[in-house]
Formats: sequence, structure tokens, C-alpha cells
Amino acid sequence: MPDNKLTFLIKVFLYLLVFSLAGCVSTKDTAFVESGFPVKSPNDQRTYQHFSLPNRLRALVISDPDADKAAASLDIKVGSGSDPDHRYGMAHFLEHMLFLGTEKYNEPGEFRRFISSHGGSNNAYTALEHTNYFFDVHHQYLAPSLDRFAQFFISPLFNEEFVDREKHAVHAEYQSGLKSDYRRQQDILKTLANPAHPFSKFNVGNLETLAGNNPASIHQDLIDFYQQYYSADAMTLVVVGKEPVSQLRKLVEEKFSAIPDRGSPKKNNKSQGPAQSESQPLYPDELLPVRLNMIPINERRSLRMQFPVTNPKSFYRQKPVQYIANLIGHEGPGSLLSYLKTQGWAEGLSASQGLSGDGFATFEINIGLTRSGLDHIDQITRAVFEEIDLIRQQGIEEWRYQEQSRLHHIAFVYEENRANIDLASSLSRRMHDYPIKDILLAPYVMSHFDPQLIRTYLNKLTPDNLLMMVVAKELKTDKKTRWYETPYAVLDINSADQQGWLNPVSNGMLRLPPANPFIPDDLALLPPPEQDHKIPVQILNQTGLSLWYKFDNSFGTPRANFYFSIRSPEANRTPRQAVLTKLYVSMVNEELNEFAYPAYLANLNYQLYKHMRGISIRVSGYQQKQSVLLSQILRTIKNPQLNAARFEQVKQRLQRQLANTRKSPPSRQASSKISELLMTPSWSVPEMETALSDLTRDHLVAFVPELFADVEIVSLANGNISQQSARSMADLINQTFKDAFLAESVPRSKVAKVTLPMQCFSFDVPHPDSAVAVYFQGADKSTTSRATFALLSEIVSVPFFHELRTEKQLGYIVYASQLNFLDVPGLVFIVQSPSHSSGNLVEYTGQFINRFKTKLDAMDETGFEQHKQALITHLLAKDTRLVKTT
Repeated sequence: MPDNKLTFLIKVFLYLLVFSLAGCVSTKDTAFVESGFPVKSPNDQRTYQHFSLPNRLRALVISDPDADKAAASLDIKVGSGSDPDHRYGMAHFLEHMLFLGTEKYNEPGEFRRFISSHGGSNNAYTALEHTNYFFDVHHQYLAPSLDRFAQFFISPLFNEEFVDREKHAVHAEYQSGLKSDYRRQQDILKTLANPAHPFSKFNVGNLETLAGNNPASIHQDLIDFYQQYYSADAMTLVVVGKEPVSQLRKLVEEKFSAIPDRGSPKKNNKSQGPAQSESQPLYPDELLPVRLNMIPINERRSLRMQFPVTNPKSFYRQKPVQYIANLIGHEGPGSLLSYLKTQGWAEGLSASQGLSGDGFATFEINIGLTRSGLDHIDQITRAVFEEIDLIRQQGIEEWRYQEQSRLHHIAFVYEENRANIDLASSLSRRMHDYPIKDILLAPYVMSHFDPQLIRTYLNKLTPDNLLMMVVAKELKTDKKTRWYETPYAVLDINSADQQGWLNPVSNGMLRLPPANPFIPDDLALLPPPEQDHKIPVQILNQTGLSLWYKFDNSFGTPRANFYFSIRSPEANRTPRQAVLTKLYVSMVNEELNEFAYPAYLANLNYQLYKHMRGISIRVSGYQQKQSVLLSQILRTIKNPQLNAARFEQVKQRLQRQLANTRKSPPSRQASSKISELLMTPSWSVPEMETALSDLTRDHLVAFVPELFADVEIVSLANGNISQQSARSMADLINQTFKDAFLAESVPRSKVAKVTLPMQCFSFDVPHPDSAVAVYFQGADKSTTSRATFALLSEIVSVPFFHELRTEKQLGYIVYASQLNFLDVPGLVFIVQSPSHSSGNLVEYTGQFINRFKTKLDAMDETGFEQHKQALITHLLAKDTRLVKTT
């Protein structure tokens, strides 16, 4: 047995020992916590150390010797829930202001420029009870980056000259979300929430709320808020770097010890501290049960069922809410979703914890409705409560809990790394919630089956504790919210309705899922082949079918990917064919869903999607049972049932999707328009809507044989998979399509050449903002051109953002980035503004570009090399997992 495999097995054994004792709290456990070393996956090669500074800031340093990029995140246990009542948006406004200079680094935006010029990125967000700041950077520049970052929390300038400018930036962010149905839903919930509860506060802020009762005092209010809440004892810090933990700890001690310990409001028992929610109910007692009607911006229909519950955070080892959600949200045969789809009432369903904060949470069930479903809300609600009662009566079983526990356990043991910036941001927030020993384990551990605790949460899922929100264009409303002007209505739910919902409706069609057949029992890492190539090699090349192969278990997990692309000349030749291919893909996904859902729970996933030359399928996850899933996928692809009722639902959904593209943010529409103009063949939304309007199931039935009459298939296997297994999977494809293979390749899509002079295209969108997208195309497809455009994007992105957003305050959405089509390089400048016309935005962008040319000519060699190295850092960054998630 190779040494590395033996070492891994020893680590797995030690982890099993820890996992099996995870619920036992003892004196030894306490000592383990205090030593500052969290329980980690045996697949995690990083080193961790936790400690506290004299100012009571808690820090976690992580040594990752393989890191290309270092990262850091600081989380403050304060957010919009602590905004003063006369100044909603203050926490969010403060987050913006911290980026505008410190005493040591007084140039506005200097931190962002430094990070970007050294291959990094940065951001921040404000939530109800947290504000989180994070960045990554080339590992060599961690120390100077931390020095700049720490000054945010030591000596920010809060220059009064920038206050008005940044208020407008917050206002632009608010306006950019006015057409967001998610924000509009939240606005209704906040409107009806208990006014004494922090959740009720308008969290984004705008010019009106930031002006408050006394606009002149906002600068002092900002400083007061910062000094009240930005205290070291309310902060948690995570730093990830290449250096040993001892050096990282020294860096943290050196850079962050000067942050003042002012004593957090919670410890000082101040009236408006972050813990205010602990003593207040989320909604007024008299509100529930209630039905809310909402009219959305987009074409959509949904039912949201929300039940206030106690925050289950302290039960993270038992996970009662997750246990219940997994059963309600199951999508296999006999599931609630399966029943609702059979009735023609629903398109999708999810169940999970919703809102959460200190002392409160909600359990939520969200159902995507069909047109018929909107007329059957009462029956759908009865089915939901029937499912809940079924779980209460039959579902609280230890074997089910142990099955979920095993899946969590496998996921933790074979956990893949995340990007260090994501790791730092998530852990800095998580440090407020869990003991450091469990900081990595907490999302995975399920070590205590507690039937009574599960029953306690089930007993909160009752008609008298329900907030129901129905969303559809057809509904009647009589009210509007203040901040997003969302039309809504509040309807009483009487006792007769509540009692009626407890009567069964499914005629016994609902049943709980059986044991999951896709849970793997062979998780061995395969030995590398004798010839282990660095890039994929072609191991099968026959007429119409090729297979490429690359062994890779460098991530230490038994995962593999099997991709195959079915290219057909009939997939996208006309708008009608493009729409039929979309309908076909949706229908196949619908037919596969019940079979594939248990595989998804066992971390064996598939994706089936359309592209410009046909369709692609990716099977990914634990390799052992991939062929079982692939066999079913191929059977369904070649011989779909194409249920007539389901076809009508899928067609309606596509009609909504096409209609909703016109309501997406203007900046997104402008960018999409460039793609539509340049790519061939490419079809506009009106063209596809016209093609879709008269299509029937019969048209789709006739189209499928045409789609697969002549095909070319290219496949790739990579990961922890042998050549033999890869060939076996390719053979399944060969058996399915052996009579349809083309002798010639299906032609690639083409990219139109942009010609001078500059061409302008304009179109109207139903949104208060204006937007422009200014695109420049490379002269050719050479490696030199692609590298040049990548470097140009690296150089131009920060100054463009700084000038047009930070200085000129044109809008919240401002960026410059690469926009490549196939192998043709390009660069795009995007601006979305609530206050300027599209003509003005084109003018400002053009002025910037002209000035930038001069600055580029004047750039010295040192600055140029710095940008080159930043780009090289991006290009050479190692993958952290087998499948990229973004």
C-alpha cells in the first residue's frame, strides 16, 4: 500500500473516532477547544490555529502551503438590525465609507487598487446581524494587504467630503433593486413584521432614510455608529496564507492589536444592540395565521409557506430542521412534489430554514406554481400539511436519520477545498456561532438522533403558525409597501380554513422515500495509471464518437466527471429548432428528476443543457454508480415519454422565461444584446417567442428523431476513474446512438467581425435605470491578442470603476471586464445608472477611454510589470476542486 494512501486511511480512522464521539462534551473536549485546533476533514491538508488578541478580537489563521492566493475576512457582529430608527441603512452606508481612506492610507480607493494590482479581489456585505469584509491577493502581498485592511478598523478617515457622494452610491444600489421580486417579497415581510424586531428595518437605505431627521448630522451619526459597534470584541478574523501558522499569527498580532476594544453593546446592555431580536417575536401575535397576496414584476407564480420557529443553531449536531426539510423537499416517487406535479399544480418545490438571527428563524416551503396551481391553493396547502403529518406519524425513524448522517459524513471526509476567499469569509462569520473545535465540522455533523426535538419543530409547522404568501400577476391587492412600492394584500385565514387543511387530499399517493440506492460503498482512490498524462488524451476515435480521458485524484476524493456533447445540425438552425431543443431538454429533465433525485442527495449529479450545436450532459460526483445514472439518462434522451400535460407546463414556463428576459436589469440586457448581435446562429427573444407560440407536443414528438438522425458526440472522462470505466460509459453512448453517427463534424458557431465606424444599438427596457455596454473586439484570435485583452482588462477595471462609480457617482453597477466569444477576445465597459441617460453614459465612457489611453502611454515599466504579474497570478491559480462551481 502506498504511503500516501496509508496516511489517508489513518486520517479517516481518526476522523471516524472524532465523529463518533462528536456529541460527548467533556473536560478533554474543552481543553481541545482551548488549544485552538478545529476538527478538520482528513482530506484537508491545511493547518489551523485559533487565538485571541489582548483586545479580545478572535482570530483563526490557516496555513495553506499550496495557496496561490492568500485571503482574509473580518466579520463584525453588527448589521442593519442595529440601524438607528432615524437612519435606516446606516450599517450599509458605513460599509461603503470604510473603503474611502484611512489615516495611514488616505487615498480613496487605495485598498481596492492595491489588491487588484496584485492579482486579488475584494468585497463586503451587510446582513441583519453581520457585516463581512473580505479579500484575496497574491500570496506574496499578504502582509501589506493586511496592513491596509486592518486600518479600516483602526483609523478610518470618514472624510465629510465623501458623505454625500457615498449616500448616492447607496441610493443607486437601492434603485438597482427596485425591480427585484426577492427584495419586494422581503419588503412585504418587513412591513408586516413586529416593529420592535430588527428584521422590520429597511436594510439597504436610500437618500431619504440616510438624511434622517437631521441631514447635517449624518457624519457625526456615522462616527457614533462606528464607535459604538465596531469594537474588537465583536470581531472575528480569518487569515489564510502560505506561511506557517506561527508566522500568520505574528502578522495578525502585529496588524490587528490596535483595534480598540470598546466593549460591545450586548456586553454593555445597551438598548439597541445586536441581540435585540432575542426577546421579540418576529411577527405580532395577532398577525398569524395570514395569507398575503403579492403582484410580482416578473411573470411568475409561487406559494411561500413560512413558519416562525426557534433558531436551531444550538442544535447543529442534531439538525432537526434539516432532517425535516430533507423529507418534505424530497423529489422522488411518492414525494409531495411528485404528487403536486401529477395534479398539474406545481413545477418545483424546496424546503429549508429561511430567515434566521439571534433567537428567531423561519422554516419555509416554497412551491413554484402552474396556472392551474394558482386555482388550487387550498388543495396544495392541504397536501403540504398531509405531508407534514405523514412525517410526524411515520417519518421520525432512526434509519432515516442515520442515512442523512452518513451522507453528511461522506461529504465531510471527502470535502474538496474552496477558494481561500470563500473559506475566509464563511469561517469568519461562522466563528460567531460555533465553538472553534466544530467550526469546520458544524455544517456536516449529524451525531444525535433526537426524536422529541424533531417532533418539537414539526409541531411548529401548523396552520395557526403560518404566514402564506401567494405571488402572481392575477391576484387582487389593495396596499403598497413604502420602499419598493410592492402591491400586496393581507387576507385573514379563518378557523374553518385551518381545520380544513388538516384533512387529507392525496388519496394515499403521498409516501416517504425508501432507502437511497445511490449511497456509495466503494470510495477508494484509484492508483494512477502507468502513463499519467498532464492533459487529456484521446482513447477512442471512431466515426461520430470520440472519448478523451484524464486521470486525476489530486483533490483526494473519489469523484469523477463524465461529459458528452451531442452535436446535431438540427439543434439550432432556425428559431423554431432552437425552441424545440429547449423544450426537449426541459422535458427530459422533468422525466429524469424523480429517478435522479436520490443520486443528487448522494452527491451524484447530472446536468443536461442546450448549447449552440446541440445538447451537453455532465455526470459528476462519486464515481461508483455513475454508469447506473448514465444508463437511465441515455434511455430517456433517446426515448422520452413527452407527457402531454407536462409539455403544456414546460411550454408555459419557457414563455415566462422569455418574457422575463425583458425585465432583467438593463446592464444584463445590454450585455446579452452584444452576444445576440455577434454570435451566429443566434436568435432574439421575439423570434423565439414567435416560434414557440404555436408549437404543440406533436411538433416535439416529430422533432426528436430529426434531432438525433445525424449526430457527432464528443466525450471526456476525468477524475478518479479508470480507462476501463470510461470506455464502458462511452460504450453505453455508442449502443444508444450507433446508427446515427455523422462522418463529418457539425460546424462551429461563428462570431461576427466588428467593423468601423462604431455601431450603436438602442432599445427600451421596463426599468427606471439606463445602461450602456461598450464593446471592443480583438483584431484576431491569436494567443497574443487574447493575452493583450486579458491584460488590458486587468489594467482598466479598477480605474474605470473608481472614476465612473466612486468619483462621478453614475450608478451602482459599473465595471470593465473581458468579454470573449468562443476564441475571439474582447473587452466590455458596462454602466447602469438611475440618474443619467444612456447618451450621457456613452459620453462618459468614451471620455474615460480617451483619457485612459494617455495614462496607458505614460505608464512606467514597473507599473506595467505589476499588472502583468497580477494577471499571471489569476491565470496560474490552481483549481481547488474537480468541478468548478463558478
